[in-house]
Amino acid sequence: MKPKTRLILKWYGLNATMLALGFTLVIGAFYSLPTEQSHLLLDLLYQYRLAVGAFLLAGLVVWGWGTQWMLEQVWLPLHRLKEQVQAFNPQDHNGPFSENGNPLLQTILQTWNQKIVAINQSRDAVEQRIQGSNRQLKQEHHAFELLIESLQSSVIVCNFRGEVVLYNQSAKNLLGSCDASMPHYIGLGRKIEKILPNPLFQKLIARCQVVDHQNTSDQHEHLVFKQGERLLKAQIIHLKDQENFRGGILVIIQKLGDSPDSTAWIAREAQLLENLRHPVANVRSSFEMLYDFPEMPADKQRNFQSNILSSLNHLTELLNTHQQAPVELSSTHLNKSKVEIRSWMSQQLQEMEPDSSESFEINENYYVLINPHLMELAFAHLLDYLREQLGDTPIGYRLFQKGSLVCTEWRWQNVVFDHHSLRSWLTEKHVTPLQSRPVAILEILVSHDVELWMGRDTVTDDSFLRLSWPLCDPPESRPVRGSAQFPLPQYDWSLLFSESVDAALLDMPLEQLYYSVFDTETTGLVPSQDEILSIGAIRIINRKLLNGESFNELVNPQCSIPPASTRIHGITQKAVDDKPTVNQILPQFYHFVENTTLIGHNVAFDLAFLKKYESQTGVVFDHPVLDTLLLSAVIAPLEENHGLDALAERFGLPCVNRHNALGDALLTGQVFLKLIPLLHQQKIYTLREAQAASKQTSYARIAYN
Repeated sequence: MKPKTRLILKWYGLNATMLALGFTLVIGAFYSLPTEQSHLLLDLLYQYRLAVGAFLLAGLVVWGWGTQWMLEQVWLPLHRLKEQVQAFNPQDHNGPFSENGNPLLQTILQTWNQKIVAINQSRDAVEQRIQGSNRQLKQEHHAFELLIESLQSSVIVCNFRGEVVLYNQSAKNLLGSCDASMPHYIGLGRKIEKILPNPLFQKLIARCQVVDHQNTSDQHEHLVFKQGERLLKAQIIHLKDQENFRGGILVIIQKLGDSPDSTAWIAREAQLLENLRHPVANVRSSFEMLYDFPEMPADKQRNFQSNILSSLNHLTELLNTHQQAPVELSSTHLNKSKVEIRSWMSQQLQEMEPDSSESFEINENYYVLINPHLMELAFAHLLDYLREQLGDTPIGYRLFQKGSLVCTEWRWQNVVFDHHSLRSWLTEKHVTPLQSRPVAILEILVSHDVELWMGRDTVTDDSFLRLSWPLCDPPESRPVRGSAQFPLPQYDWSLLFSESVDAALLDMPLEQLYYSVFDTETTGLVPSQDEILSIGAIRIINRKLLNGESFNELVNPQCSIPPASTRIHGITQKAVDDKPTVNQILPQFYHFVENTTLIGHNVAFDLAFLKKYESQTGVVFDHPVLDTLLLSAVIAPLEENHGLDALAERFGLPCVNRHNALGDALLTGQVFLKLIPLLHQQKIYTLREAQAASKQTSYARIAYN
């Protein structure tokens, strides 16, 4: 029975009871009269029976009209007002209460609405002052976001439980996919050891999670490991809180190359580290034994000392072998960037040859791909070599384009030096960059595909030394911060300082749960016969919708899509023919929603489809579930419409991308966040209480087959 029908029956039952009570009192009073007076009263009533009948009929009509008027103008409006007052949240800009009912009630509501407008105006003034006070803080936040997002390395911050608190876009690009090598999505609140399931990495994370009260300094760990086909370098830093020794874990990850040359070079370094672990461990364990047992017998002490000496000799051999091994300076593992050649060359000349004559024959911006540090060193050494060979001879400089190359030339007159001596000098290891060994100028040039040529101009009789640089495409313009091309880092510092919750999941407060709000689009409305066409989901952490952590996939239903279905959600047959099947999508969706509470609107419909595929996919969604349709019925049982559009209008939320799986999931998440404070007003604080209240609504009996 609908709440409104139940309320109407209650009103009429109350009035019928009052009428029966009145009739009972009249009958009782009549029989309490003396016999003569009762007979006289009956005679009078019979004598004026028409008037009495008309009076009683008029009384019944007036009573019926009054009862209906009180129902429509007082009883129902007062109960609606009660729901509106209960739903009223002073933290939100709620619209005015509907001014229904009798004139007195309308006057009260008009006065109330005026007070609400005044309160909202006062609150707006306070909020403006607060916004002004927080402007500097927001600027600092923006500077922090820009700093983190500008880093090329992947940055992840975890709390002491290993839950992700912050990650930047580089981390999402590197670790955000869900595949065989990375079976779990990166996201706020997710466990770092599941995102990177490398045993050695997990061991180092576990070491950082141990609270060491004796050591208050930050701990640094370094690791090079292979994750699937990717070679990664991780730096793990334990950031301690000086008060309770529980801070966070900073993880900086770099991808160490994909090409064979780069992978071979990095694998060699990783192999060295792996080879060093055993002798270093031997030295450490031997020293610990000698330190812990100073009165050890002399023969055993000599054994441990011999073990230390042997391990140190082994370390020396490993390092010498590694240093003497030939390593090519490959272009694949240089940290290159696109540089505008004219500006860069002009800057180098101003710093090294401020008095040289320049001739720039190009007016457009041309870009080359170089490692600025290495090329600056090579440029400086070439200039020094020319100065040594030419003495005080003036040197001119020329920059020009030649086909797909941009050429730089040093030009001079009257001095000629041997080409062979130049070639010999180029192959000598003069340069010591930020590497482990010196390199030759020729190595640097070759690694940048730069050609060197020395010759003589037959027209001007000038000698020249020319460098020919291959051109590259200009760098892409930097997207606007916060746009889809340049998303801001995802972070929530409250996760860093939150204490672990020991309560069972069902007894946890609604604000502390992690949620995945999802929706599906299907070929029809019968789960046993129809198929899923798309799944969309978005996460909620700490009552915040994480727009940067969403799931949105089209599904190939392997059947035809009815035109009536396409008219609703706009998904055509062509759009899904080349998409993955439900057997491929559901395991990915499961990893996305893992360890969260599922939320949907009329979620029984979506769960019926997920249940349908359990046998063929092996994926069982046994998560706790909340339904915004049922929760709305808990909050406002007299409302007749609890549809998603009606709730959006009631809460003042824009309806964008309706009947799109991700768009509906986003709107459902916004509605759920509006419902939480209203549930608190109903004394509903935990997941268990929310589920129990939902089961009491009439909508909970809806089933889909």
